[in-house]
Amino acid sequence: MIYFMGDTHGDFRELNKLLETTTEKDYILICGDFGYWRKSKFKMGLGWFHDDIINTNNTKIYWCDGNHEDHVELDYLIKEYGFENPIEIKKNIFYCPRGSSLTLPNGENVLFMGGAMSTDKEVRMAYFDWFPQEVISNSDIRRISENKHYDIVVSHTCPKMCCSRMAFEIGLAYTDRPDGSCDALQYIFEEYKPKKWFFGHWHVGRSFEQEGCQFTALNMSGKKGHYVQYE
Repeated sequence: MIYFMGDTHGDFRELNKLLETTTEKDYILICGDFGYWRKSKFKMGLGWFHDDIINTNNTKIYWCDGNHEDHVELDYLIKEYGFENPIEIKKNIFYCPRGSSLTLPNGENVLFMGGAMSTDKEVRMAYFDWFPQEVISNSDIRRISENKHYDIVVSHTCPKMCCSRMAFEIGLAYTDRPDGSCDALQYIFEEYKPKKWFFGHWHVGRSFEQEGCQFTALNMSGKKGHYVQYE
């Protein structure tokens, strides 16, 4: 079975509930804002927030970055391991850098393209809990293999063509939260024409079809629509 999940923000209680029911044959793909932080950065305690994940059934967990991750630490991972393939940060837990891909057991290829702009960066501290690298860059786009077909895209935010719809869902005009990451994802949509797209960030659970692609927006962990069962 394959599951897609929205933002966990380092709170893995709902993920752990799902992991009680999954097996080593199952996959869980998390659409950014996973919560890749050292605990000591925010509270007393050693280790990482993802140390709280209880995965005794050895389910494979894959996640792309959101705007609420430590991007300096992610850059260290990419410098050490590269960006082409998922990076195992703990047994069966994989960080999927922007431009990396994964072939699912059913043969479908997934492209990962995390990143989004923080709407609250004005009240956060640069290089502590906010990072300029959070927005998708041209170099991120150039990482994508041009020789692959992608059936599914997993991102944190959505392509530009979906932004007005998503902004309406949360009671804003799209002009209230422009994000260059959405323009980058729009380019990916037009270039690769995936049939399915999963994203988080907007904290809304919705599914809709647009221009031949089935989009699924996933809510944050613990809210209605925070994960879907794919197959």
